[in-house]
Amino acid sequence: MDQDKLEVVPQAMMDEMTEVGEEYVPTVLYEVIRGYCGLNETPAISEWYRRQPGIKRRDSQLKLIKHIWLNDPQFKAEKPKKWIVRTIEPDRNGDYWVLVQNDFRIIVLSAHWDWDAYTVKFDTKEEALKYATPQCEVVEVEE
Repeated sequence: MDQDKLEVVPQAMMDEMTEVGEEYVPTVLYEVIRGYCGLNETPAISEWYRRQPGIKRRDSQLKLIKHIWLNDPQFKAEKPKKWIVRTIEPDRNGDYWVLVQNDFRIIVLSAHWDWDAYTVKFDTKEEALKYATPQCEVVEVEE
């Protein structure tokens, strides 16, 4: 299947599918979508399956079987996201200022020329919002 047509799912679900495929056969599909399979818990797969509309449940089961056991990719992991704090408006040079960690490990607002290497990247938006000011915004970036 074309990479652009693969359904994007959390990395946790990808990990669970790999684990289940290595240890079990397709007859355990019912247990997988219920959230547990032998000693393996599969909450990400179960959550994904619960969100599928009732009329698409059979198609969803087929997608899982194809991906897990038939080596026919149906899913791809979402790209990891991070959050940064930057100024809302660029400065007169057109540069955004971002939170960076300087050589003394102090977090400051800077228009550093190599800002990506030094930019403080937060795992959650809530964490980044703690550092935002009225002149700054929190922006989601790919890791």
